[in-house]
Amino acid sequence: MKSNINLNWLRTFEAAARLSGFSAAGRELGLTQVAVSQQIKSLEAKLGHDLFVRHAKKVQVTDAGKAYLLSVREGLEKLTHATYGLFGSDIKRTIVVRSSIAVLTWLTPRLNDFRQQYPNIKLKFVTSIWPEPVDTQKIDIDIALMSSNTQTESSGKLPDEFIVPICGFDDSKKISSTIDLLNLEPIHILGFDDHWSRYMSYFDIHHDVSSAAKIQVDTSVLACDLVASALAVQL
Repeated sequence: MKSNINLNWLRTFEAAARLSGFSAAGRELGLTQVAVSQQIKSLEAKLGHDLFVRHAKKVQVTDAGKAYLLSVREGLEKLTHATYGLFGSDIKRTIVVRSSIAVLTWLTPRLNDFRQQYPNIKLKFVTSIWPEPVDTQKIDIDIALMSSNTQTESSGKLPDEFIVPICGFDDSKKISSTIDLLNLEPIHILGFDDHWSRYMSYFDIHHDVSSAAKIQVDTSVLACDLVASALAVQL
């Protein structure tokens, strides 16, 4: 029997097929890559067919998966339309936004217009620093820093990234050229391994600044606090 298929498995299958990856599907759904893989395996076992061909960095939908995806996607869309068509005014709507602490800190003071325009919509903000999600609620908006070659069809680019050094007031008196940055204590923000080298190489200065950093942090907010305390300089 192939009945009683878990609806969450179908949503996970659709996301993984659309995003061509289990990790990307996990980020969208608020699940770990392992949880996505387990749900796909459960669905494949239930159907008795492989839905994906697994590669090192991505997955490819099989012919059976492509045929099934059309029906799954149509079914999920009909279910969504029926739900909001019948119960839309009674459904408690919550938009879940995931991003770094720095982006959320920038965003929150700018929410007043949105709250006034959509007073019935609830907002939930979660940070992206935890290795495991704090809950399994679907992520509606995921703001992430990524290179252009890792973007997916469902992602949209926000403003381009610009790298600039930030230092405290006391340190600013010691800087007359870019080379002077090498004399200051750098901060290495985990996850941004190449920023110092990228910035320095633009000025034809080839030095592994990140490896010389004695202070490491995992959020840019903390890095800014350290800079404000004149303890180090950051990008």
